[in-house]
Amino acid sequence: MSLHELKGILKDKYLLAADDLPKASEMAECRLFAPVHDIQIPYWERSRLSSLGREAACVRYVQRILYRVAIPHLVSGTTFTVPSAPTARIPLKRAGFRQSTISPSALVEPRTQVSIQLIERDPADYVL
Repeated sequence: MSLHELKGILKDKYLLAADDLPKASEMAECRLFAPVHDIQIPYWERSRLSSLGREAACVRYVQRILYRVAIPHLVSGTTFTVPSAPTARIPLKRAGFRQSTISPSALVEPRTQVSIQLIERDPADYVL
């Protein structure tokens, strides 16, 4: 048996003819109009724990950014006391934070949608 004959046998045995295959447009049309009313969509309720987890992750992220650029800060919840709010705002905006539409001193972290507030105060006035 030659290699050519072996290829012919394998081709006839394992490969489908082109007429047997569905066309891409038929498959797309079938998927496009497939009924979705029987799909069960689980109801997800945001719990208090998940919002606290998002806040904690955002606070750690802000602390890491401020630490890397050597800006001293104090934290209370999502409020950060810094020596210069404009100076602290620059690295946070470079990291992806955007200005809040509600408060001029607040920034919103895009992944967690948690807002943080920057308060400017002289480090000499920090009471520990």
